[in-house]
Amino acid sequence: MHSALEYYRWAARSQLRVEGRRFAAAVSRTPTVPALQVHGAVDPCALVSTAAASRRWAGAQHRLHVVDGAGHFPHEERPAAVTGLLAGFLSAV
Repeated sequence: MHSALEYYRWAARSQLRVEGRRFAAAVSRTPTVPALQVHGAVDPCALVSTAAASRRWAGAQHRLHVVDGAGHFPHEERPAAVTGLLAGFLSAV
């Protein structure tokens, strides 16, 4: 129970602490490194349009790849496709 609620306690307390303000400033900066976002085309939990909308927070080097025939766990449902995407992405950076 303690651990389940710690997120909420930290979210409230961090607003008043120096480390909380530092963390908020750090996560508000746009990343300058390449980012690959892999999303399942038939994900019942998060829409592809929602994933695509995260581009504005991910920076200019953000790439979204939608895996056909995969749901919420594309790495488990289409491992060969995801492995190929990761290998290609990592070899390019």
